[in-house]
Amino acid sequence: MITIDELRAELSEAGGPPGAPDLAAITGRGRRLRRRRRVMRVGAAAVVVAVVVVGVGVLVGSPGGGSDGDLYAAETWSPPQRLTERARQILDTNPDARQAEGSVILPGDYELARIVPPGVVEGEVVAMGPHHFSPYGPPVAGDDTYPAPQDRVFTDQGPQYLFCALYPEEDPDQCMPTVGYKLPNTGALVGSMGYGTGRFLDEGSEMEVFFGDSFDGDGMATQQVIGGLDGTETSRVVLDLEDGSQVDAQLTHDAVPGDTVWWAFVRQGVANVTAFDADGDVVDEHPIKPCTGTGSECEVY
Repeated sequence: MITIDELRAELSEAGGPPGAPDLAAITGRGRRLRRRRRVMRVGAAAVVVAVVVVGVGVLVGSPGGGSDGDLYAAETWSPPQRLTERARQILDTNPDARQAEGSVILPGDYELARIVPPGVVEGEVVAMGPHHFSPYGPPVAGDDTYPAPQDRVFTDQGPQYLFCALYPEEDPDQCMPTVGYKLPNTGALVGSMGYGTGRFLDEGSEMEVFFGDSFDGDGMATQQVIGGLDGTETSRVVLDLEDGSQVDAQLTHDAVPGDTVWWAFVRQGVANVTAFDADGDVVDEHPIKPCTGTGSECEVY
């Protein structure tokens, strides 16, 4: 999945204005890029880091079953342990930096924050629990004075929120599920990451699952798992982990009106996700299969 910062860099490189762009235009372009990549199977080996939640920002999506066939996330996951040379340099030279296993976390950076315009949020703004961590990268493409995504350097933007923003020029009928944070000085809502695909919002669609890096309150790396499915009959979501244990996800029917969104933070891979109704009957089941592609093919699950 492509973060808004990465898309902004691409737009700047293509001759667009270097300032903060229109959020709706960027998220729309992100959707089109992802759809085109699915069709063309472009093998761009872009490493995406997470952005969501205490989490880190890059959501990588996974349409369950369906026509994408081989586009799935690997279910095996383990926390990074070693800092890269560039990350170590940033840690050693910045007194405000802290280490979180194989990552470095810096204080929040709000200079280029894109405030969500008034009146575009449908449903409720739901607190997700942990903080929102954004990949620390260059404001324009090609600036190698900043760390690369694989250096795993993030900024702590404060508590993370889930909401759904309607941009009529992008889609007049359906809001875009988004995660973000609030500016500490004004409380203004900032959109940082769109879900990239609205398939689970369509009636009769299968569940979708997204993955991203995150951190817990003790500074331990976790895997952030976010998913959604059509309708509100789901009352429980269970993740089967690779060691055979299970974790119950948190869920809401309020952020995206008429639909279900859920999330969990785990320190190992996810093998399967099952949604249940109030009677314990299965609403949807989503096995997480290994990705057999490379690069951008593995951005969509």
